[in-house]
Amino acid sequence: MVNLKGLIYEIKNFDGIKRKNLVGTIIKPLNKTLNLGITNILGAFGEDSAIFEIPNIDNYYFLMALDGIWYKLIDADPELAGYFSVLVNANDIYCKGGVPLVMVNNLGINSHQIGNKIIKGIMEGCKKYKIPMVGGHLHPNEDKNSLAVAILGMVKKGCEIYSSTAEPGDKIIFAVDLDGNFNEKFIYAWDTTSHKSSEYVRNVCSSMNEIAEKKLLTAAKDISNPGNIGTLGMLLESSKKGAIINLEDIPIPEGIEIERWVKAYPGFGIVATTKEENVEQCIKIFRNKGVIAKECGEITEEGKLILSYEGNKEILFDFKYDKIVGI
Repeated sequence: MVNLKGLIYEIKNFDGIKRKNLVGTIIKPLNKTLNLGITNILGAFGEDSAIFEIPNIDNYYFLMALDGIWYKLIDADPELAGYFSVLVNANDIYCKGGVPLVMVNNLGINSHQIGNKIIKGIMEGCKKYKIPMVGGHLHPNEDKNSLAVAILGMVKKGCEIYSSTAEPGDKIIFAVDLDGNFNEKFIYAWDTTSHKSSEYVRNVCSSMNEIAEKKLLTAAKDISNPGNIGTLGMLLESSKKGAIINLEDIPIPEGIEIERWVKAYPGFGIVATTKEENVEQCIKIFRNKGVIAKECGEITEEGKLILSYEGNKEILFDFKYDKIVGI
């Protein structure tokens, strides 16, 4: 039995969501830079990766993203932090319908031993996702360990998927690789990749390429630090829309309580929106790649994220007053 008010309290007070609250305020001045240079920026802040056009490149847009790794993960397991720095960046490209090309990193360490563990994890991630790490910057002798990785990718023009284009009436799909387990050292990490082959993992990711080629989605984001419902909230902020989510329809591993699952960071997870006529085809493509996908709700015009369970409804976020990232 789900206690809606209790679940709302858990989500609103989750660090993975609260630590996003300053994003919109901090980055606001940077919007003034978007018309500089020679590139045509199609998507920037609020997207998992920026989408831009380079003159004289006819068939592709380029994608760029950067993720800083939460210090709690670095402190808990430096090797896993290195591995995740590749995983999260790969997902930021795939969820746009793109293909990763290369990465660079920025690493700060307070000991050689920690640095070696982080690099070992990065190497494992590069091998798993088949993405080269081509450069970076090292800060030795830091007070705290830190890690950020940036990635460049590309996507065929016309196949790019935005986070800001959901429309009222669109159906919401949650797609997650449920074949995994929680990491003992970092309770939010739902590991679905370390025990699988590179070919399997990249095949799972390619589900987004197939869906993008067929232009089946209206919007999407990969599930990240804010968890599945929090990630949907960020998509709604970008799209300036609301949604009703049926909690009983969310894909969830057997034996895992929903209060924990809504905070999970899965190895592969997508929140997507699509027209009703495309729901079954999207679910089938995910299923053929080993991903469990379900229709879980609907986009609404009113800017509220409403949770529904067995006929009971409660407002989680009213974006007139609440924010996650504020974009």
